[in-house]
Amino acid sequence: MHQKEYDNLLIEVKGLREKLVQMDEQLREYRQLLSDSEALFKDEIYKEYKALQTDRAKVRNELKYKNVRITELQRFMSFERKKEREKREDAFHFKFHDAAKSILSEADYQLILKMVLESE
Repeated sequence: MHQKEYDNLLIEVKGLREKLVQMDEQLREYRQLLSDSEALFKDEIYKEYKALQTDRAKVRNELKYKNVRITELQRFMSFERKKEREKREDAFHFKFHDAAKSILSEADYQLILKMVLESE
């Protein structure tokens, strides 16, 4: 259930990172244009540069949010796997105890159980 959201977020994060790289290249080009341009065009280029910086900040914030969500999902899925593993282990122990009780006498079972508990 959470795996699908996790996978989709990974794909989105990859796209956002690529978008940031492209935006960084565009910002570098704008800075170069600002330093090379005549005064007539500098205002227009500067406005585009500032707009791109604002867009880049929004993309970075979205990327941060998605990374936080990925971390939350990783923790949650890890917790779910741990619960499933414990459930399987408990089922095994119950089956083992039932099988041991059916094979051994009650006194032998209690003796073995006492020895196992003392060794832990």
